[in-house]
Amino acid sequence: MGINIAAPQALPVNDTQVQAQTVDMNEWVTGQLALPLSKAYYFIPFKAPSQTSAILTPTFTANQRIGYRAAQKTASGTFNVQTETILSSGSGATYLISSPYPANAVGTTTPSGVLVRVYGVTAGAPNDEPFSFRVGVKNTRVDSYDISNTETISRYYPASPIGLQVANYVDMVLVAKDGKGQVVKGQPVELTTQTNVQDSNSAQSVLYRTNINGKVSIRTTLASCLGAVESKTNYGPFGSPTDHWSGTAQYGSSLVQLIGAQPNAPATNYRQVPFVRICSETYLGYY
Repeated sequence: MGINIAAPQALPVNDTQVQAQTVDMNEWVTGQLALPLSKAYYFIPFKAPSQTSAILTPTFTANQRIGYRAAQKTASGTFNVQTETILSSGSGATYLISSPYPANAVGTTTPSGVLVRVYGVTAGAPNDEPFSFRVGVKNTRVDSYDISNTETISRYYPASPIGLQVANYVDMVLVAKDGKGQVVKGQPVELTTQTNVQDSNSAQSVLYRTNINGKVSIRTTLASCLGAVESKTNYGPFGSPTDHWSGTAQYGSSLVQLIGAQPNAPATNYRQVPFVRICSETYLGYY
């Protein structure tokens, strides 16, 4: 009596250039080289109708290499290619790729784009070593960036320059778009929150990625106030009688930067917003 066993589903084979796996622009690719000297090919078409350059952000081990080149797919499924650049180090950095091929028309069957090759170079390396990379649009810009806070604080601290008043956290929302006004997913974003602009040691930097809507929404919890503070007393809203407080504060800022992005001027890949950090506050009364 026989036993039927379902065969495992085969994964796409992409270990030759002609079998390169097609990946959408701005997507993060994560994978493993099954064997120490395995290789994998990926083709990332440019976005129609005008993209002809892109940014590569790779992560790979010392046992691996990543090669990239501008390429154009032919009607027969092969590729016309430019000279390959091979990375043996520089994991985590960004690299600009410019293409001499014509921009893609909408619906083209012979698209131009970027051909990426990942391969192992150490025969004794472990199996299944991981790698990742992203090929994204070059001209990504900060479309909007806002910070907010909903804590119960007076919001009347005498601030100069006037900025958002916070105590324990800052909420931020960023939207990244390309030159065509389309949202960009997977864009690396570095957020640097500095609670005291007079002290560089008060800066906290964290790396994020935009979601499918081109957005990063994050709350940053602030460390305790360190260093010199400014003191004010007997402040409050206009009017008499009114509430009054005394308090101490520092001046901070929230800076976002799109890593590797190179937008066309006057668009920028960064945005900085100041805020006032309330370190302590005491209610004095209503008078």
